[in-house]
Amino acid sequence: MTFSTIILIIFWIPILLYTASSLFFYVGLHRRTGGKNTRKHFVSVIIAARNEEKQIPELLDSLKTQDYPQDRFEVIVIDDKSTDHTADIIRDFSREWEQLRLLQVSETPGNYSPKKYALTRGINAAKGEIILGVDADCTVQPTWISTMNSYFAEEVGMVVGFSSVTVEDPSSWIQRWQAFDFLALMAANEGALNRGVPLAASGQNMGFRKEAFEMVGGYDSIADRATGDDVLLLQLIRRQTDFSIVFAGSPKAYNTTVPERTLKSLLHQRIRWASDAPVQLAMDPGFFAYLFSVFTMYLVVLGGIVFSFFYPSFLPVLVAGYLVKAGGEFVLLRYAVTLYDRRELLREFPWWTLLQIPYIIVAGVGGAFFNYSWKGRTRKEANHLQNPRGG
Repeated sequence: MTFSTIILIIFWIPILLYTASSLFFYVGLHRRTGGKNTRKHFVSVIIAARNEEKQIPELLDSLKTQDYPQDRFEVIVIDDKSTDHTADIIRDFSREWEQLRLLQVSETPGNYSPKKYALTRGINAAKGEIILGVDADCTVQPTWISTMNSYFAEEVGMVVGFSSVTVEDPSSWIQRWQAFDFLALMAANEGALNRGVPLAASGQNMGFRKEAFEMVGGYDSIADRATGDDVLLLQLIRRQTDFSIVFAGSPKAYNTTVPERTLKSLLHQRIRWASDAPVQLAMDPGFFAYLFSVFTMYLVVLGGIVFSFFYPSFLPVLVAGYLVKAGGEFVLLRYAVTLYDRRELLREFPWWTLLQIPYIIVAGVGGAFFNYSWKGRTRKEANHLQNPRGG
């Protein structure tokens, strides 16, 4: 086998596998189904909040207007050692809204990450058989609880919902880029789930049976992970229970969240998300293999760019490979922006697909080795909380 043949094989295999996965997700998006459950479960909405005084009033206002029977749901907000007026705001709401309860965390056990401990406190105190999770910087529609509940048929243990990033400032390329990028992640997630392959979930919009949570031991087996209260919980329920996991595709269940305002905060967010990739090797080798193949594909493309500087004859191959990759993405995302009613975002596609090359590599490497900050805590501080004796 010649050197040029080896190079072509190394270059084309990751690209073709990646393109095939894009088409796999595309087919999955066409298999969307509606919720069929009519039983009005008692629902507990659990929110972990840390320094969210600017965002949480809008979320609570949106939860107060739910069309679900008021006597069939509760809202529990766990204040995770906030240093602003988050707790005061929740108390003010609770005086006029009996469905709302405030719990406060003053100490976190050394073997637990702060957010997972806060969520565990809330879930343990919940009266509902269905737990719905939403981040404190999100807003929900009046139909959110009722629509998510409709997907909890008897055999369903977890429901993954859709969330989109709002573009508060259309002139901000950072906000436009992350709105499109997050939509792409959601499209891949729904496409996979609709084809029976649960990959991921987002704490911005998800639900699960309290019974399923208890069956897997809650967060105990992943308590030391600073992140993963959504994705890793999905993997636990998938592996350790007989419950099915579905995607809530109805637009009536869509949530929205605010964008990261700076490039630094955006990179810290994505590095934090990527930091759970290594644990996927043990929990879900198939998902880890997919993540690794995507990372490898972008490394190959970057290597092809460098290789073309020294061997200009490779440039047509590089261009062809990039067009195949981008073509698969475009087929998927052109349909996704229509499905999610975000058609205006498709104009971001050309430069999004280019910036994916350095972004995926930086996030992947950063998830394994770089520090990040989140809610006033750094990765190193989280590790100290998890291992107070350095063990």
